[in-house]
Amino acid sequence: MPTWIECTCKPFRAIVLAALAGLIAATQALGAESSYPDRPITLIIPYGAKSDTHKYGEILAKYAKRHAKSLDLVLENRVGDSGAKAASEVILSKGDGYTLFLGRVGLLSIAPALHPKLPYRAKDFTFLNLFQIDPLVCAVRANSPYKTHRELTQAIRQSPGKLSFGHSGTGTIIYLSSQYFMKLSGLKSDSARAVSFGGGPEMVDALIAGELDFLCSNTASMVEPIQSGKLRGLFTTAPGRIPELPTMQNAREVGLRDMTAMLGWSVLVGPVGLPSHVVTYWKSLLKEVSNDPQWVAEVTELGAIPAIGTSKDNEKFVQSQSEMYVRLVTTLGLRE
Repeated sequence: MPTWIECTCKPFRAIVLAALAGLIAATQALGAESSYPDRPITLIIPYGAKSDTHKYGEILAKYAKRHAKSLDLVLENRVGDSGAKAASEVILSKGDGYTLFLGRVGLLSIAPALHPKLPYRAKDFTFLNLFQIDPLVCAVRANSPYKTHRELTQAIRQSPGKLSFGHSGTGTIIYLSSQYFMKLSGLKSDSARAVSFGGGPEMVDALIAGELDFLCSNTASMVEPIQSGKLRGLFTTAPGRIPELPTMQNAREVGLRDMTAMLGWSVLVGPVGLPSHVVTYWKSLLKEVSNDPQWVAEVTELGAIPAIGTSKDNEKFVQSQSEMYVRLVTTLGLRE
């Protein structure tokens, strides 16, 4: 029969072991926190090396490394399936802060709105910070007879199906922006022909060559052709004036207020449940980046709006964008 001492020691021993286990776990967590990152971090880019997304990934890596000398941020492109496969890969990765993702509006808001059966939603990621916002520019070629968006829509109305616009896929903001522009102008979705291209540069070249009649695309691909006189900008979706195109009116100024919701953006995210020390590390580092005047200048030169620290709630911003696209694709009859 066990003695009284043996009986009383057993629960005490269990308490001590539990405390030791908790101390070891806390020590390990503290070690992980103080050493992060102690190996290369993979930043997954969901599109090709010539995409705007890759360009922003390079800028992010450049300035993050400048302000964190020991940081080794490696860009890996995942091409195919319009980026959905890459997004799914990230949410299934180990949530230790060593696999991050440069999410874009097309993947986190538009794709789930179009395809409700996709295996992910924006809520399946940990949001670290918005990186930049890309207003769109709607333009025609420089020698086009249409000098304003009203002249363009009048021509479309008079000759349904004759004029054309470019896009890089029906699930892209470029396609949806042109459709939304026509809807707000009282036109049907088939009033102008949609012509598909592989990417932004190809569409811009086609517009300049007269193979397209109008295009609404990322500012980054439109600034130089407009500045050089190859294209005529009709309006932007920016909340104000774009510094690189200061004379061009925005959608609100030309009477298309709802077009201001059509914005491209990038956001740095990781798998859901990232450790708090990882989140703190990136928020602190990105704050330093946001105060770097050279970073601000480089992003602005692309026609984008530096967005680190501009939103108090990144998740809320992305959620509002997701809800807007659900309404839009439902109205356009594009939701699966």
